[in-house]
Amino acid sequence: MLSVVTIIGVVGPKTDSVKRTVEVRRAYNEDKLTPTSDSFDVVLWSRNLGAPFYRIEAGNHIAIKGRLEICDGRIVVIAEQVNFF
Repeated sequence: MLSVVTIIGVVGPKTDSVKRTVEVRRAYNEDKLTPTSDSFDVVLWSRNLGAPFYRIEAGNHIAIKGRLEICDGRIVVIAEQVNFF
């Protein structure tokens, strides 16, 4: 089965040596008063720790195209293409 995801969000802190979180704001919310966001664990497909994806500071905006995989029992986005704003 193939999966393709595209997410645009804000880079969060590193969760371990190769994972980063990306916070994505939802386009809708239940009460329409409180903004809601989802958090995704993202790993760069090459796992090159010298890549800009791992060196960028938390809080910057990013666009990611990739695929979903299950790693250690959790769903993780494997980033194949990363663009910075």
